[in-house]
Amino acid sequence: MTNDSSQAVPPLQVKPRLHLAFLDGIRGFAAFYVALGHALLQGFPLFGSEGQYHLGLWNVLGILRRGHDAVSIFIVLSGFCLMLPVARAEGYLIGGWRNFIQKRFVRIIPTYYAALIISIVLATTVIGQKTGTHWDVAIPVTRWDVITHFLLIQDIFPATQAKINHVFWSISVEWRIYFVFPLLVWAFRAKGFVWPTIVTFIVCGIIWEGLRHNPHIFSSLTIHYTALFALGMAGSTIVYGSTAIGEKWKKAPWAWMGFVAFVLYLGTLIHGVPAIVQDTLIGLFATGLMIAVGLNPTCPMGQFLSWKPLCWLGGIGYSLYLMHAPLLQVFQQYVLTPLGLVANSEPHRLEIVFCLIFVAMPLILAVIWMFYKAFELPFAKWSQALTKKVESA
Repeated sequence: MTNDSSQAVPPLQVKPRLHLAFLDGIRGFAAFYVALGHALLQGFPLFGSEGQYHLGLWNVLGILRRGHDAVSIFIVLSGFCLMLPVARAEGYLIGGWRNFIQKRFVRIIPTYYAALIISIVLATTVIGQKTGTHWDVAIPVTRWDVITHFLLIQDIFPATQAKINHVFWSISVEWRIYFVFPLLVWAFRAKGFVWPTIVTFIVCGIIWEGLRHNPHIFSSLTIHYTALFALGMAGSTIVYGSTAIGEKWKKAPWAWMGFVAFVLYLGTLIHGVPAIVQDTLIGLFATGLMIAVGLNPTCPMGQFLSWKPLCWLGGIGYSLYLMHAPLLQVFQQYVLTPLGLVANSEPHRLEIVFCLIFVAMPLILAVIWMFYKAFELPFAKWSQALTKKVESA
């Protein structure tokens, strides 16, 4: 078994890869939730210096505006999925960290660059003018915006975080976490998953508190997502690891713990708390859900999350996440506006949202499926081929 010299691996029997449908379902649900939330914001855009959402009498729909929370679920899910083969290989990163980074680069970066180039073209041409919709936060596009996005550092600077395509900030967050993953794998193997996870939370919390008061740089840096990623790793270790400690943790009431975390999260929507608290509660909810379903995939929630339409959405979830925002704006600007459904016009808000969800979304999914076939699937297959090559070495 090949590996980096810095991480000697004893002879291991590589177990067959697992494909867990419920994880596809979680990914599909989260990606579609983000798309629905941005459809809502197209009709009820941001207003005012405090960044409050203008929902009027339709505030009941406000839960959909929490697309940011879906990113927390994505991060936990990523940690859970990437740790799965490690947990099944007695805590070792098969192939070493260089191979891991290579596979992750192939899997996400070319697709991201394709979406970035398309978004730059759209944001500087057909949807480059402000129209009073949520898309306005992504324009105008400057040279610095382009540079930071290509270097995957756009989330570091508050002024560039939402530019070009307002969902791209999370890609740079996850890309940097990948470089921490091998260190966390080593810590999990050496010390177990409990203390490394706790220490990661403490360190990230200290850094977050130190950075958030700088208005020009780093204040938008979501360093605490590394801790949520570690939560997902811990969840995967509990379900699929073989340690005695993991066996004891399997007996915890994970479904109830996840439910309590979600109820507490709902409470934070009424009583405002720092975003890091909300993200942590969503992360705990997602971890509890994944552990509970992972331990009992045939439970009702597992069956729902394994529903084929959700799994299909999960299959194209990355492409859906990357490309839905500019496509929503194209439809609104060139289909709805000519029909008299003017953005940011009080009588038309609900009609715009209705058309975007029930008319535009099926068309957008068709376009995104073609994007997936052209720009994601080939690189996903390449990444899988790299994995098989390492496993057979």
